[in-house]
Amino acid sequence: MFVSFIGCATSTFSSRTPAKVEDRSSPETAAPAKAPEQSTARVYKLEDPEYVVPQPLPEATIEERSEELPPAELSVQQSREQTSSPAVVALLDDADKYATTGKKQEAVASIERALRIEPKNPLLWHKLGQVRLQEGNWDQAIAMAKKSSVLAPGNRLLQSENWMIIARASEGKGDTAGAMHARDMAKQLRTY
Repeated sequence: MFVSFIGCATSTFSSRTPAKVEDRSSPETAAPAKAPEQSTARVYKLEDPEYVVPQPLPEATIEERSEELPPAELSVQQSREQTSSPAVVALLDDADKYATTGKKQEAVASIERALRIEPKNPLLWHKLGQVRLQEGNWDQAIAMAKKSSVLAPGNRLLQSENWMIIARASEGKGDTAGAMHARDMAKQLRTY
């Protein structure tokens, strides 16, 4: 005996649209509409100073270094000391060795590996900008220097060094007005 359930299934599982409900209340008795609730969550953007929290160095370290190093090198040393990962420090050392021996591609590879570990480290972006500048890759040097400055809102010396990278890259591109502007910005950041 064969029983067909096709007809039953169609009527049982057919899609039904819900009936519309009419609002029968008068305008006087209708409840006031509620305003949508505002979210209290703060949305951070990369440009916000609160996005990257700089970690202060111990005062003794800064004072000791200030006698030995010029101001520009001091900020790089401070940023290196703030690096949290020993692997990143080792990769930075490798990159410095490669860069001084003219092995720019190896230096870039070391810095990019370090950036995979600490992508928000402004020193790494600065170092990558320096190597790109040495390569003559002006646009990338400028982009890396800008990224470094965004990630280091409280480090005026590092920002000043980044503006110097931008100035040199602008000169390389033949943009003398841009180079002058960048040098002025670097000078302003160095004078407190």
